[in-house]
Amino acid sequence: MLITDSQRLKEIRSLLSKTQREMAEALSISQGAYADVERGKNNVSASLLAKLLAVFGVNPAYVIASEGQKFIDKNDHLNDDPNDDLIGQNQEDAYLERQENFINKNTETMADTQRIEALKMVIDSLERENLSLRQTLDSMRKALFNEPDEGFGWESPKKNAG
Repeated sequence: MLITDSQRLKEIRSLLSKTQREMAEALSISQGAYADVERGKNNVSASLLAKLLAVFGVNPAYVIASEGQKFIDKNDHLNDDPNDDLIGQNQEDAYLERQENFINKNTETMADTQRIEALKMVIDSLERENLSLRQTLDSMRKALFNEPDEGFGWESPKKNAG
């Protein structure tokens, strides 16, 4: 069974021993909005992933694609700007913005990978359909012209590639 990002989010909440209300409050969103994400009614947004990382150290890659550890040091890859001398709310805003940019970049990469895999599946399907149509055409030609069953030598692209 494929585990969704919503289910991984619920798992994280359980590991943190938090209620939906406690999670929502910590993430500065409504309990209803949080519940909608856990139920799969709404997607896990980049903003929510950034907040999960900032507040609880949740690994965004785990939530999105079940990759890596569930929790990471929330400073990894994000606070590496030695010239960052912002303080207070400005520093927190800059930190959250860097987190969101980091998450967006990784989300785009995963989406590209998923699109590539989907296109590979479409290509495979089209190759199979093409072979089937060629075989049907060959059979029709043989039936029309009473030719022996030698065919045109069309084979599956997979057989030729191997």
